Amino acid sequence: MKRSEPSPRDLAATSVIAAACIVGFVALVSARLDASLGRARATLSALSAGQRESPLEREADAVEQQAESLGAWVEAQTRADQSARYEALLRLAEALDVRVDRIDPTPVRRGREERVTEFGFALDATGEYERVARLLDRIERELGAAGVARFSIAPAGGADGPGRVRVTLETRHVRFEPGRAVASASGDER
Repeated sequence: MKRSEPSPRDLAATSVIAAACIVGFVALVSARLDASLGRARATLSALSAGQRESPLEREADAVEQQAESLGAWVEAQTRADQSARYEALLRLAEALDVRVDRIDPTPVRRGREERVTEFGFALDATGEYERVARLLDRIERELGAAGVARFSIAPAGGADGPGRVRVTLETRHVRFEPGRAVASASGDER
């Protein structure tokens, strides 16, 4: 029995489900770390200033290191999501018989509140007009929180044959992440 390749829609749905699970896990761990860090800092400020390296200071340092590790983990998940979208984009083009001549990642950008990460790809492709138009449509419909940010289209001409066009486009993909609460010295979250 031949196993069929998953469709881009299935891959996108799987990516969205995986991202939701990751976001939930990160939110849970992040909230606990932030609350623990807030309590540790509040207790530390209440201690006398003359003590060095109290157990509470060590706990606060440990919590900060865990928070940094969590941040590194979130960055790694963003890179993994970026790789998955890259592969899905290439599979979409291949399925529509659109030749990708160049594909480059665009810089990763963080949203104002650092809860949203935006990344994308700049690519040049060649194919029949209808197939290129379907590629643009499927990027927006099948790749999760994605869209075509810019594009230009022109006749391909030359060796590519009549009826073929060359498209230059930039995609945008959004990854939503949990926000971290900021704990004040009194331990309350803002």
